[in-house]
Amino acid sequence: MNQFELAKLVDTIADRVVEKLSIKLENKVGEIDNNYLTTAQVAKMTGFTVPTLENYRATRMGPKFYKRDYNVRYLAADVRKWMEANPIH
Repeated sequence: MNQFELAKLVDTIADRVVEKLSIKLENKVGEIDNNYLTTAQVAKMTGFTVPTLENYRATRMGPKFYKRDYNVRYLAADVRKWMEANPIH
């Protein structure tokens, strides 16, 4: 077996290992609810920066949010509702 064939074999094995691990992780973790968004996802969705959203949370001016320990999440429907209720003209 030459060096090229060995490298190809190693790549094939690595791909299979990654695939098997991914399947095991998916089965272990289960489905993730995409209705809950991180601050970074809301920033991307709305065009506001993360610091602006953090300021909105502190002053209770932004969309409704949920916090558990240090984890902040927004419901996508709440973000859309807030955006529609506060249009920028």
